Amino acid sequence: MEGSRVCQYGWFMRRLPRTIGIGIVALAILLPLGAVVSQPPDSSAAPDTDAGAITTVEAFHQALFAVMRQADTLRFVDRRQRLAPVVHRSFDFTTISAAVVSASQWKELTEAQRSRMEETFRELTLATYADRFDGYSGEQFETFSQRPVRRGRTLVRSELRIPDKDPVQLDYVLQRVGDEWRIVNVLADGVSDLSVKRAEYSSILRTSGFEQLIAQLRKQIAELSAD
Repeated sequence: MEGSRVCQYGWFMRRLPRTIGIGIVALAILLPLGAVVSQPPDSSAAPDTDAGAITTVEAFHQALFAVMRQADTLRFVDRRQRLAPVVHRSFDFTTISAAVVSASQWKELTEAQRSRMEETFRELTLATYADRFDGYSGEQFETFSQRPVRRGRTLVRSELRIPDKDPVQLDYVLQRVGDEWRIVNVLADGVSDLSVKRAEYSSILRTSGFEQLIAQLRKQIAELSAD
């Protein structure tokens, strides 16, 4: 990826290897972390024995790993096609799209605009992963545990092990959507640039309007999709 696009994600982007950087950033910016990072877990909550959340995370990791292992023979469009089903069923894009702008701005959007925002972030996330997971150098995912956090969510702790580098801790926040657990946030080594991105997108929405915000995101998708 060109240096200009890498630099825009700052320290958080540079901390991660190329095969995972933007993908994690694209997700980590999407959901406020207060209930997970700045508040302790709900001590009154029972231990989370539902394996569904871990199953969601591990299925996602397996799909990423498979694409990484075959990335040298896959074009962007092939990687996108392979990842689309697992990305679509692993993430709660309704919650994600509502969290990327301020609560007051989200309330002002029409139902049609909310649907467009959700679809745009779905495509941006998919394009991001397809762009970034384009090689393999011995990386391995490992899942360790899960525990309940506030608001009925659960936190799954895992790690990306990278040869000759420090491992990256990946914490997934999930919530139930019907009978399934869906990812609503990803933290890498406890870091998220959520505040920066929310400020950026809220500023575009406030000063230039909804159509300009969507145009900016569509431009990012187009850049990521250039094979």
